[in-house]
Amino acid sequence: ISYSNGETGIYVGKASTVEGNNCYKNGANGIRTDHGSTVTRNTCYENTTHGITVEDDGASTVSGNTCYKNGDHGIETGNACTITGNTCYRNTRGIGTGVASTVVGNTCYNNSLWGIFLLGSCFASQNTCVSNGTNMSICSNCTKGLNHAPSPP
Repeated sequence: ISYSNGETGIYVGKASTVEGNNCYKNGANGIRTDHGSTVTRNTCYENTTHGITVEDDGASTVSGNTCYKNGDHGIETGNACTITGNTCYRNTRGIGTGVASTVVGNTCYNNSLWGIFLLGSCFASQNTCVSNGTNMSICSNCTKGLNHAPSPP
């Protein structure tokens, strides 16, 4: 458990594993890590900035986390990451990716700006995004499989 720290709750470097934590009410991020890391089965809420952030580019996996009521992103990653099976709700932004990331099987709802924001060359499939400001970003060079992300009427 990591809570009410002045900055980030858990901050680890590259190629780290962060698993099974509750991180809340921290002054910056709930969890912050660098490239090559695995962040799985954590709950991050009411952090000032992001629930989970992966700095730098490359080969991190973020899976099975629940992030809600964070000041900015529930989950925010650099390039070439795999983001699967997460739930993000009541954040400013649900999930934000870098380029060439894979985003599969996530659920994002009631985020005020975005459910899922994809940068270039991403793959997104089997995600459910409803009741967000914008459910899923339009990305002209991304590949999208079957997602449930209705456009507003």
